[in-house]
Amino acid sequence: MNDIYISGLSPEKQIEKTVDKWLECATDRKSTIVFCSDRDKRNDTARRFQHVGVDARQYLPDAQSSQRTAVMDAFKAGKFPVLVTCPRATSAFDIPRVDCIVLPYRTIYTDFLRQMVEHGTLLCPGKVDCLVIDMHSHMNAIDLPELYGQDVSSPEVPQSVLASRLSLCKFLRKR
Repeated sequence: MNDIYISGLSPEKQIEKTVDKWLECATDRKSTIVFCSDRDKRNDTARRFQHVGVDARQYLPDAQSSQRTAVMDAFKAGKFPVLVTCPRATSAFDIPRVDCIVLPYRTIYTDFLRQMVEHGTLLCPGKVDCLVIDMHSHMNAIDLPELYGQDVSSPEVPQSVLASRLSLCKFLRKR
């Protein structure tokens, strides 16, 4: 399936194609975060992963603190491979072991895109890369240093740190 664009499909088909792409490319990943655009898509996406036998759980920003903490602690400990959430929750956690980010919906907001992808660029011992499954080809339109809001020629940005974080990203896009 080379054409991963899903814009013209129904929401149900978009979710199905997104989960199929993850099954095709990312079942060997330790920790995946799927960012959905709203509550309904988050619920439906988690259910679709579960339907195909993947232990996917939701991070619910509106849940009680103890419930959010329990889900995050389990995800951080590697007790399940797929966390389904929404961009609103991007500031709620940093988990260096995340090695796959799924972007199943279109966004025009570079800040949201940067925050979502950034979760996969945190350095972690033993982490080789982060696969970004971009179902709408956001990465075709954005330069990676721009994505990070960094001027790569600036002496204030340690080049080794920036290069390490950017080299972690391995983007899956239409070829």
